Amino acid sequence: MHQTLMSYALRAVGATALAVVLGAGSALADAADCQEAIAKAGQKYADQYSKNLAKCEASVLKGKIPGPCPDTKAAEKIAKALTKLQDTIAKDCTDVSLVDIGWDDLASRCNSVGNRAGSRCDDISDCPGVAGRCQLGSNPGTVCTIAGADPLCLGGGTCLLNSCDPVDECAGLLNAACDNALSAGPGAALATDLSTCVACTAEQSGDDLIEATYGLLTTQADDDAEKCRADIGKRTQKAYAAIRKALLKGDPAKVAAAVTKLKEQLAKQCTASNIALALNEIGLFGQQAEYGACAPTPPFSVTTLGDSLACVAQLNAQCAHDLTTNTLSEACNSPDCGDGLIKSPETCDDGNTRNEGGTGPIDTCPSDCAVAACTETTNQQVTVSLTSTVALTGATVVLYYDDAKVSMPGLPGPISPANIAGIPDWSAAGTDVGYALRALVTDDTFAGLPSGPALTLTFKRCSGAPAPVAGDFDCYVADAADAAFAVAYGATCSVSVP
Repeated sequence: MHQTLMSYALRAVGATALAVVLGAGSALADAADCQEAIAKAGQKYADQYSKNLAKCEASVLKGKIPGPCPDTKAAEKIAKALTKLQDTIAKDCTDVSLVDIGWDDLASRCNSVGNRAGSRCDDISDCPGVAGRCQLGSNPGTVCTIAGADPLCLGGGTCLLNSCDPVDECAGLLNAACDNALSAGPGAALATDLSTCVACTAEQSGDDLIEATYGLLTTQADDDAEKCRADIGKRTQKAYAAIRKALLKGDPAKVAAAVTKLKEQLAKQCTASNIALALNEIGLFGQQAEYGACAPTPPFSVTTLGDSLACVAQLNAQCAHDLTTNTLSEACNSPDCGDGLIKSPETCDDGNTRNEGGTGPIDTCPSDCAVAACTETTNQQVTVSLTSTVALTGATVVLYYDDAKVSMPGLPGPISPANIAGIPDWSAAGTDVGYALRALVTDDTFAGLPSGPALTLTFKRCSGAPAPVAGDFDCYVADAADAAFAVAYGATCSVSVP
């Protein structure tokens, strides 16, 4: 009898333990299903969103539709894809909590104490201000330094120190505004919040990709340049989609293959003869989307284009993938360069990571938010020449220069006439921003001038730096006018250093 009771007792304990194990196993399986659903559905929606935007932009480029994008057709397909994303996540993520899937504490914000209360942060260095402030008591708001019971906090008040605290929010992407709150779950509310976060990230990723590859202009240039420009958008979107799929499968070889294919295909369509035309139109080298790490390096060429676009596609795909798989790195969600706050080693921050592009407002800060310090010494003259198949009556030239080797005298702003001059029959004026300048040259004869030197610039050399050479400068023509004052396509510029 004793053995029988003991046997029953052991069986009961075993059954209870088994139920606990099975319950834990079920919870783990649910979490795994939800994580897989987020990753796969996020990848598919991002692909559909960017693909339909790219098709729309291509139709605008060909003159088939007026724009803007998405048009009704693209919007309907995107809406259908969004519904699939929402349904998939709702199906697999309703029975899990935020903690179960590891999506808790993905982001951080400064608390209420410092000067950036409520702003996104990586660590306390992103939350400048006082050490702490008294809470409650008889002197709330008084500056304090000891957490909790600080003698400076009177009447029973306590000291709350300035801090960067984790929050349950969408982690966002590339400084984007994808920061909706995430419910603790389990339940439908969490599934909805997850869908909102994943969709927002995919859309931001797609928008940045399209802006970087199609740009903001729709001017029709010659056929070869338009084919190059169309290929840039088409091929980069395809590479982005291929890289996302490869990352989801954990296949680095296919990632590398997608990058190689993008570069090879671009090189077939975009040649040295049409690259400048296409680049001037899409604005990739100026009004670039927020990809400071992928900003192209002069001299601009087909190779530079391929490297930059491959970087854009790969970084974009990697960051979007990392968010949906909960492995988002600081590089994908940095509150540093581009957040409008100057923090070391930055020397400027104008709220974006674009370079000066020659159109629209002057961009006062480079894509890396840093302009080198320069102790000016002797003069350094530079000559800029224009090349065009037609006579020109004017051109806007953007000149990038190595700010560690030369500096334009005076504060950033209008260039002194002592430092900029048109070569006979040309007049010139410009604006300097410390790392680049925008110059406008006009034909004094109004009859149109042939190719050749157009303006001279007088920089100052930087103390301790080697003598500048032509390779330390790079320029492109943002726009130009012919003898009839119509748009002149194909104008380029070059730099010579005596």
